[in-house]
Amino acid sequence: MPERSGLELASDLKSGNSKARVIILTTFARPGYLRRALDAGACGYLLKERPVSELVEAIRRVHTGLRVIDPALAADAWGRREPAL
Repeated sequence: MPERSGLELASDLKSGNSKARVIILTTFARPGYLRRALDAGACGYLLKERPVSELVEAIRRVHTGLRVIDPALAADAWGRREPAL
């Protein structure tokens, strides 16, 4: 985005008590970016390389109030390389 980042926009929506639900769609597969997005109020964090069908499903899930995070990145954020059982 030319004048501000998606994280800044998400944070502004959160601080303004907006009812909007934000999904960050990014190329940044780093746990630090994920943490910043969640702190900014994002309900979803997906990598751009994911299939369109997963993005559609994420939109549906976030619309119902759920949170969606790229599974591999979530595992990395928790310090694991494998999904939890």
